[in-house]
Amino acid sequence: MRELENLIERGVIFCRSGALTLADLQLEVPPAPALPAVAEEMAKLPFREAKDLAIQHFHRQYIRKLLEDNGGNVSRAAEAAGIQRQYLHRLIKEAGLETTEFKLKE
Repeated sequence: MRELENLIERGVIFCRSGALTLADLQLEVPPAPALPAVAEEMAKLPFREAKDLAIQHFHRQYIRKLLEDNGGNVSRAAEAAGIQRQYLHRLIKEAGLETTEFKLKE
């Protein structure tokens, strides 16, 4: 909340008219990140192939992180993702992952 107050105060100080505009707030917009090499290679593929590949990559990375965060516990991972456990099992299989890779070592 304090950051917002500071932003508005700074905007009021630099305001050149009777109304505060976005330009007065002097927001810094970070530059767009460069495309990863994978994305550059995908751009050479037909749209549908590139889209399917991107979705597969997303599923694999998302499921991997979900399992890591939940110690390989599929029930907790499914709950965290808001999906059914059976569906997550199918996604894990399609991604070629093993839940044992993510089980916490005791």
